Amino acid sequence: MGPSYLTHRPVRFVTDAAEPTSADALRVLTAVATLEVSDSSVRGDSGESASPELQEIRARLDLLVALVTQLHLRDSTGLLPPRSEITMSADQIEWVSKHAVPSGPGVLELYLSDVYPEPLRLVGEVTLIPLDEAGQEGTLVSFRPQPQDDDVDDALRRHVFRHHRREIARKQSPPVAR
Repeated sequence: MGPSYLTHRPVRFVTDAAEPTSADALRVLTAVATLEVSDSSVRGDSGESASPELQEIRARLDLLVALVTQLHLRDSTGLLPPRSEITMSADQIEWVSKHAVPSGPGVLELYLSDVYPEPLRLVGEVTLIPLDEAGQEGTLVSFRPQPQDDDVDDALRRHVFRHHRREIARKQSPPVAR
């Protein structure tokens, strides 16, 4: 399966949606990667912190993105799907759904960022696995994306790897004393 990470994101699977283009998927992955650049990575070649002017520009751009996102979400006609705990790799995306999800081919819509309102849309196939464990309701939904354009596949793998590394770093870092 390769690198994977656990997240809580809005997700939905639809069977009657228009197929997304590779350009759309690449645009979403690139935008999310750009927005995920932390302030600590905005440093000069010598490793020192960015200048106060650059930090101020960054703060204003972050505010602008947040405002545009809020306007878009307020004006959009469709509501965000419910958040689910998702295990994501480049080859498979799984989540437990308490709602009916159709099996077979279709389009996955996964909102990768709270500040970027457009979902990553991937064509693929869903397999449903009923959960028979005591006390656990729902169905395990397993989505396998179809191979994409090489640029999209590379961007998706980079996204997963970046989050996988962060998840490992969080687990290995000592707890912060208060």
